[in-house]
Amino acid sequence: MRDGEVVRATKMLMAAVIAAAVAVAVSGCVDGAPVQPTPSPSADAATSTPSADPATSSTPSADPAVSRAAGIVIGATSFSIVDEEGAALASFGYFDPAASAIDAVTAQLGIEPTVEEIPAGMETPPITRYIWGGFRLFDAEVPTEKPWQYDFSVSATEPEAVPGVGVSTTDGFAVGDLGADVESFPSASAQRYDADGREVLFIGLEETVIGSENGMDLSYSIGLTSDPSSEPIEQIFAPYPNFGV
Repeated sequence: MRDGEVVRATKMLMAAVIAAAVAVAVSGCVDGAPVQPTPSPSADAATSTPSADPATSSTPSADPAVSRAAGIVIGATSFSIVDEEGAALASFGYFDPAASAIDAVTAQLGIEPTVEEIPAGMETPPITRYIWGGFRLFDAEVPTEKPWQYDFSVSATEPEAVPGVGVSTTDGFAVGDLGADVESFPSASAQRYDADGREVLFIGLEETVIGSENGMDLSYSIGLTSDPSSEPIEQIFAPYPNFGV
């Protein structure tokens, strides 16, 4: 499966992940399917091509008992657990095995996740959702195929994963920040769209080219949403694929 088929499958999977995260974020309500952002190829941020791809390497902490997490930083190609100085205790690319990331987050936060199974849809695979407070990890039961299909994705629906451990983007934005502040950031690219009469804001940050095929750049970004657009950011998620269609 290649080109259009893979692009559609990847975007459908990302839509399922976003929908699952939003369902938890909005007062636990699951009786209304949220409208998903559909950004154009230019709807994300400035691109860069990593030479040594951070999305393929993990750096677990040597001794979690010595340095406990002070924050989680979500990037376009990876996320990191950091200490009070901002130094990485562990970093995991979205193509790394989900199990290693799950173990590290559990150890560093000191709590076991709530585990929920999301059934397969018509064109989406089963997904296992791991929840540590305001931080979630989604492990889809699909084969990893770089650059088309990552192994797992993450999202934040609150400013903190657990008390004292904040969750933010690499540029320091968090759930609860004003969408207008994020939208005005130099590398941000925003799109507004109508959802049943209300305006929803989608913002892309840190668009990063992870590969190419047939002359087309394949990129991942950090996504942020505000629903309605006048409200603060309610969700951060990554990776968000932009494969040019």
